[in-house]
Amino acid sequence: RPVFVNGDRVVIRWVFRFNWHDGTTTQMEELAYQRWEGERIAEETFFYDPAQRVPKKLTT
Repeated sequence: RPVFVNGDRVVIRWVFRFNWHDGTTTQMEELAYQRWEGERIAEETFFYDPAQRVPKKLTT
């Protein structure tokens, strides 16, 4: 997973896959933009397309 660091700023690309009981799946990709203070995240914002949240039927 790509991680970009510039001083106290970090961007991480996350990919999540959810398999639901009804046989549908949801895959979401997002970017987390973080500002660190020492060893802790002081601020975090997520960027993603909400249309990704719609479950899709599995295709085989």
